[in-house]
Amino acid sequence: MANRNRLVQLAVHYLVVVLLIFLVLAGVRELTGETEFVTEMIIALTVATLYILLIRYLGIVPESS
Repeated sequence: MANRNRLVQLAVHYLVVVLLIFLVLAGVRELTGETEFVTEMIIALTVATLYILLIRYLGIVPESS
């Protein structure tokens, strides 16, 4: 049962970070128009890194095995 709970926690964080990346990229595209792939990758990696730092700061990191 512990593995199932861990997977649910990881799935929630995965969905949140993916949605956050899509929202930020949509906002950037709305403001600047079409952007290059490399720029979008840098933005996506930045958002993902900031998300990891935020959940660590808030103390809601999923448990490690």
